[in-house]
Amino acid sequence: MRGTARLSMLEGALDVQIDLAATGTGMVTGELRKVGGGEATLKFSFETDQTFIGQAMDDLERVLGRYPTRTPR
Repeated sequence: MRGTARLSMLEGALDVQIDLAATGTGMVTGELRKVGGGEATLKFSFETDQTFIGQAMDDLERVLGRYPTRTPR
């Protein structure tokens, strides 16, 4: 696999990007922001490889199952 995947929340609270290279390595970067009220931002980045992507996708599916997407009212 190679390419880029991005997850951005409408509220601007979370932005995650995964860039995978043809070599099997990847870089995950993102920002978690406090929405409303004071300013607080957590920026993160780490290297990964494709052996961890499958487990991360399974974990994300579990999170989304527990906290499903809400539509704006």
